[in-house]
Amino acid sequence: MPIEKAANPFDLSLYYRNLILSSVQQLNKTIYNNGSPDVKNKYEEWKKTKQQLAYWLIKPETEQKDDRIILEEKANTIEKELTRLSAAFKNELQKKDFNWQMIQQNLKAGEAAVEFIDFAYDDGDKQKDSTFYVALVLNKDLPEPVMVKLFEKKELEKLLLKKSTSKKNTINLFYSSQDLSKLIWKPLEKYLGGISKIYFAPSGLLHYISLAAIKTDDRGTLSDKYKLVQLLSTSSLIGETEEKIGLSDRCMLYGSIQYNADSAMLKQAATPYLDQSITRSIPSELIEEEGIPAFEPLPGSETEIMSIAKAAADQKIPVRVFKGADANEESFKAIDGKASPSVLHFATHAFFYPDPKKNKRLNRDTWGSAFKMSDNPLFRGGLVMSGAENTWKGKPIPGVEDGILTAYEISNMYLPNTKLVVLSACQTGLGDVQGTEGVYGLQRAFKIAGARNLVMSLWDVDDAAGAEFMQEFYKYLFGK
Repeated sequence: MPIEKAANPFDLSLYYRNLILSSVQQLNKTIYNNGSPDVKNKYEEWKKTKQQLAYWLIKPETEQKDDRIILEEKANTIEKELTRLSAAFKNELQKKDFNWQMIQQNLKAGEAAVEFIDFAYDDGDKQKDSTFYVALVLNKDLPEPVMVKLFEKKELEKLLLKKSTSKKNTINLFYSSQDLSKLIWKPLEKYLGGISKIYFAPSGLLHYISLAAIKTDDRGTLSDKYKLVQLLSTSSLIGETEEKIGLSDRCMLYGSIQYNADSAMLKQAATPYLDQSITRSIPSELIEEEGIPAFEPLPGSETEIMSIAKAAADQKIPVRVFKGADANEESFKAIDGKASPSVLHFATHAFFYPDPKKNKRLNRDTWGSAFKMSDNPLFRGGLVMSGAENTWKGKPIPGVEDGILTAYEISNMYLPNTKLVVLSACQTGLGDVQGTEGVYGLQRAFKIAGARNLVMSLWDVDDAAGAEFMQEFYKYLFGK
């Protein structure tokens, strides 16, 4: 069977994956590092306006007021002013194009790069109702990338629809069979001889699959055979440096959060940050309903963060712990810019809701509906901070942040010093898959903000087991 060469598809995949994300990341760097004071001030005003706009955008359209239109117009006006003030801002989309040769130059012996892509079948006349997945494989020795045909979308969808007696059993059933391996991995193996480390960028439904957990013929998993590194784009290999946590780094840990903190506690805890952070109005028309479930406390999270804090202190790594009412949005937003720490750790509840247009059973008149019903996926995903229960129940506390840290808010921050973000919460790797740009959710938000590495989950995280896993993870990270 002839090898299908894939130089052009590989370059196109790199281009489209980086079209938006790289532009936003580079824009932050350009403004903060090279911008004049006027440009920086205008940029901060633009970001603040977008934060204020966030209040109205999470509401159903019928509840949005003129404030939303006014803020949108203001944001557009400021953006035009920035374009006039800063040539760097104006020309940011004219970024450097990546190509497969640059990726290959950064691969070492025994390493491979894989770009997964999906596309609608087109017979030259009209598109068919079929989507196919292929892999573009590159290693140090190949004269150019190779295209490997994998499967049709409906084949993977069929596997994803299989159900068992519980969510845990469904996951075990899904990953225990050889079906995933046959669809996704078997076709690649002939091009991976002698390879021990694989950098890969998923596409479409593959964002919801843990490649590391796929079974191999010898009853092991792919993670037993390869070191797998997931990237938004394999272009991340260009200029890659090994990240380590040392004495010059700082850690911020959030856990044992008081979700139902009252007004006095929240205001007192938020006061130290009010002059530094961007405080936005509190949504006051969230739907209130009797019998709303509370955010359950996570006792394992305190054990988790205090153990991590001790491991850091033992290695003389500066660490700060935020728990109870102190684990608020204000403390997080105060680190916007060069105050960002090297490590950010969140042990809390997380959420992501699917596109409301695709969820016909979604009840608009229920708790958290303002977040569930948003058209923007970055509003439908987030982390739960102190005081969040008040907002979720429709009883927000004026004068402080609402406690719901959305992906949208995170994406409007700048975290240039953050080497690692750990989200020790349920399903933090989920989001809407949109075109070639990947998953729109928490992972994209933190990457836009500048975080370089992420630890996230596709499945539910048990409080006690998650705490134990994270303790071991940080012992290894800190070199203990």
